[in-house]
Amino acid sequence: KMLRPTLLLLSAATNPGHLTKEQTVMLATAVEILHNSTLLHDDVVDDDDYRRGRESVKHRFSNQIAVLVGDYYLAQCMMLIHNSNNKNAEEIINKVVAEMSLGELIQQQVIRGGEYNDAVYLDIVDKKTASLMSACCQIGNEKLAAFGKHYGMAFQLRDDISDTEDRPKTVQYLQEEKQKAYKELEAIEESKYKQALTKLIDIL
Repeated sequence: KMLRPTLLLLSAATNPGHLTKEQTVMLATAVEILHNSTLLHDDVVDDDDYRRGRESVKHRFSNQIAVLVGDYYLAQCMMLIHNSNNKNAEEIINKVVAEMSLGELIQQQVIRGGEYNDAVYLDIVDKKTASLMSACCQIGNEKLAAFGKHYGMAFQLRDDISDTEDRPKTVQYLQEEKQKAYKELEAIEESKYKQALTKLIDIL
């Protein structure tokens, strides 16, 4: 879907002059590569043989190949961000990589018998999914950082609905996060890019 670079591109379009065209393209590419890096690593950690109905890299090749390619993608992501010559984006991405890693560690702790409740679940969703979407929006337009967080929360909650045992509560959280995302867009001037961001919420 390339949703993360789409969020960055649309956010940057609502904030003309903040990034050059070259910086925008480089940073959008970097966040998509970062996302793919995390998917490769996740499949190894979760021992998943399939992703979205297709063979995972770890299943088709090996754990070793999946980890190494994931590391290679991460290195490429960092090189692109460095070459974009945007210190702010570099700091945001460094922070989000740490957040995503912490989210995975918390999830692994839960799997091994650690405490699990709604607060822990939402914290994992925030760190593993919403943090990167928030970062994408923040890189494009600082005013959209909170929008990205709420959109990311809603996106993952929507994805989890079929898997969760407590579906009504998950639906409730989803609706709350969608409303928060809509509200955050109120601060942005009207444009076709704002409309596109609104449509991304609508399809959830």
